[in-house]
Amino acid sequence: MKNKTRIVPKSLDRIETIGNKLPHPVTLFAVLAIIVLAVSALLANLGISVEHPGQEGEIVEVKNLLNAEGIQYIFASMVDNFIGFAPLGVVLVTMLGIGSRNAQASSPLSCADSSCRFRNSSSLADLSLLVSCRVSHQMLDMSSCLHWAR
Repeated sequence: MKNKTRIVPKSLDRIETIGNKLPHPVTLFAVLAIIVLAVSALLANLGISVEHPGQEGEIVEVKNLLNAEGIQYIFASMVDNFIGFAPLGVVLVTMLGIGSRNAQASSPLSCADSSCRFRNSSSLADLSLLVSCRVSHQMLDMSSCLHWAR
């Protein structure tokens, strides 16, 4: 039984070791973006085209993203790409909420939490204070997210 329980920590240690050897995520993103640009130029110069899987009979050609027209295409379609990628919106709103919460050390939520912990009380007044502060903190986070979304 002990051998089976040691397998999981060893495998997790191995995964952590491999993960620590990876470069920073920004570096990975930049390298992969450069690879995509180079591959698009290569495939466009070779004249590669494929049939669109969702629309029968429609042929899609590879666009060269390294020429002037390709760079213009990248910047012109950037907003549509971000809007069309649903998980990105959730991640951005979450990061904005986390960032605004961390930036507000004296927010109503942290004040109410510390007040209730300091007094170590569980009265109805403290509970209502904590709930109202949590609601106001959520409203504060949402207003900052809406401000940045404009």
